[in-house]
Amino acid sequence: MAEKIGRNDPCPCGSGQKYKKCCGGGLVGQMVERFQQRMQPEWRPDEATRQRMLEALRANQADPAYIYAFEKTGVLVFQETMHLIEPSDLEAWQNAYEEYQSI
Repeated sequence: MAEKIGRNDPCPCGSGQKYKKCCGGGLVGQMVERFQQRMQPEWRPDEATRQRMLEALRANQADPAYIYAFEKTGVLVFQETMHLIEPSDLEAWQNAYEEYQSI
């Protein structure tokens, strides 16, 4: 399993905030923890979970490109879990992230 993010580390969502003040707190923090515990390459959230995740990302002011890539691919990428994601899924996520950057 990947190392956990430290509470004072920069948040991997790209917000520029400390993890404890961003995705490490509240609903997003709980989702990240569950995600890290259950992460398997074939795992995808159901629609209700996906919607809650999107709401939490928006509420925590995550990077809009990050949100766009998640919406488009259904893949939630964290530095600590990147090595667990299928290369084709990671590539699709990266392409969506870059696509948003060019808009």
